[in-house]
Amino acid sequence: MALRPEFHRSIGELDPRQWNALGAGANPFTRHEFLLALERTHCVGRATGWEPLYLTLR
Repeated sequence: MALRPEFHRSIGELDPRQWNALGAGANPFTRHEFLLALERTHCVGRATGWEPLYLTLR
């Protein structure tokens, strides 16, 4: 079974339950909800110099 890499520019493209189930949810600063809030409030993005890019393997 070959894994295929996929890049996502927004955490909103990923399922919150799947993301948080990876163990990333153990730290509140890596939870899907927190990362999405950073994007929606423009705390991260092109204008800030901090552009999110998420890698998934499927």
